[in-house]
This record gives sequence, structure tokens and C-alpha cells, in this order.
Amino acid sequence: MSSSTPPRLTNLSAYSDEHLVTLSDVAEIADISKQTIYRWIKSGRLPTPTKFGPNTVRFRLGAIRAALAALEASSAA
Repeated sequence: MSSSTPPRLTNLSAYSDEHLVTLSDVAEIADISKQTIYRWIKSGRLPTPTKFGPNTVRFRLGAIRAALAALEASSAA
């Protein structure tokens, strides 16, 4: 992660798989744009977030970890 990584994202292993993260957090974790996140959700590469309101979505950290691990494994193969 970059040197401008928010403090809450510096030690992700400290958080449980049930921890909720924002779209911006996922973008920072995966080092991709928000537009790419939406494309990856549509294509099934990332899980669908939980919607909490008209402008509020959150992702389960465990689901993001699993999806990114699967993407990394498929690109390494």
C-alpha cells in the first residue's frame, strides 16, 4: 500500500472477515479505481456490496480478501 494509506487500512489482518469496508477502502486495498470496482462487481470478479442507504454501500472484508486472492491466483496460473 502507498505511503498515503489511511491508518485504518495499514493492518488489515487485525480485522475480522465480518468487518465492513467502504468502496474507497476497497479501491485502496486493491489499488484500483472505483470505476474498476463497479466493472468487476458486474463481471462477478468482486462480490456485490451490501446497501445501507441510497448512497451507502459496504463490503465484507472477508469477501474482498477471498475475491482478491482468487484474482491473484488466476492471474498467476
